[in-house]
Amino acid sequence: MAHIEIPARLAARPQYHGMPVPWIAIWAPDEPPQFGANDGKRTRDAFVLRLCALCGQKLEYRFAFIGSYRECYDTRTFNEPAMCIECALYAAAVCPYLVTEGYVARHQPRFKKSKLLNPEDAPPPRRRDDWHGLYVTRSYEVVPSRDMIGEPVAKAAKAIEIRSLEC
Repeated sequence: MAHIEIPARLAARPQYHGMPVPWIAIWAPDEPPQFGANDGKRTRDAFVLRLCALCGQKLEYRFAFIGSYRECYDTRTFNEPAMCIECALYAAAVCPYLVTEGYVARHQPRFKKSKLLNPEDAPPPRRRDDWHGLYVTRSYEVVPSRDMIGEPVAKAAKAIEIRSLEC
């Protein structure tokens, strides 16, 4: 695989085995980061304070969500916080969930001390959607999730651009 340059804003984040750790990822001291699991408080802060899910910095005038066909074209509602366009393009190029056709996220609990993800509480394996897109917009509102009680989601304004992310 060709070397993919880490965007400057994301390069400032701590790295684990050469990969920048997303700002919203769960990462306990003395444990490896859980790239596929989000810290609830940081996720809520990213939605409400309009921070990039990957670099943690304030979103610029234009930003992006990565979502399924349904999220991008039907509901415009996203369960994951927005990202800087550069961070979203980087994620689209390196995230195993997005670049591996047929990928199944297993969310294996790795923390020895954390009670957040013990085997009984871990979600079931999740299959990758067949299609993902980069939804670029300038605005969104934070609304309650219909699926995850008490958790926020973003209802995005009309798209400036929707770009298909092919694996």
